Amino acid sequence: MGAAAARAGSAAPRRAPARPTPAAGERRLTLVATSRRRWRLRRARWGLVAGALLLVGIMWVGLMQLRLTTQTGVIERQLREVSAETQTLKNRFAIREGEVPGQAQASLGMIRGTPSGTTQIRVK
Repeated sequence: MGAAAARAGSAAPRRAPARPTPAAGERRLTLVATSRRRWRLRRARWGLVAGALLLVGIMWVGLMQLRLTTQTGVIERQLREVSAETQTLKNRFAIREGEVPGQAQASLGMIRGTPSGTTQIRVK
């Protein structure tokens, strides 16, 4: 009962064994190793920050390239629409001004008919 009572009565938390205190030379090596570890950690963090900035920069350049390509495509489409509209207007103006019948008369020898009657066309 004595051993069981001792176990039951000792509810105090167990402590880890104490580390032996390092000698003066060993302590210096430990401090150097710790400072190296800190320096490596700091260098690793700055490396991660630099890598993240590089990736953000690459993504930004890609996004700007995509945006420029999209804007160029819109401008090219508008240019095609305006060119087609300009050509349509030129054709209407040419017909209205009589250039087409004049060219047909000159190249084919056609005679322009009167609006009220029907005429025959003589081809050379």
